[in-house]
Amino acid sequence: MTCFNAKWPQRQRGVALVLVLWAIALMAVLLGSFALIAHTEQLESRHVFDAVTARYDAQAGLERAVFELRNADQAQRWIADGRPYEFVFDKAKVSVEINDESGKIDLKVADQTNDGGQDSPELLMVEPLYRR
Repeated sequence: MTCFNAKWPQRQRGVALVLVLWAIALMAVLLGSFALIAHTEQLESRHVFDAVTARYDAQAGLERAVFELRNADQAQRWIADGRPYEFVFDKAKVSVEINDESGKIDLKVADQTNDGGQDSPELLMVEPLYRR
């Protein structure tokens, strides 16, 4: 059995310590990057979950509006005049506003259909300032 009791030179004494410190620093950087990636993925998944939940809450509002507009009971039927109707769906407060588009005047055909009588409103005709 041989015993190595030879004296190491002064410069090589701390090489193992430096290598271990470098390995620990590298592992700390890797651990930090994995923690950052995990946090980022958690934020992204939460955002996707919230977006999907909001989409289906809006879809529920649309379906409820269609149902309430076709309600057979006149007293319970929703009116399409722009007023907000609010209800709770799956812990979310949904607000629905319905506007009737048939009450608007079509400007493309307004001058053709407006007869200027008592029943129809008069349209304001604006002349251009500069003619070509």
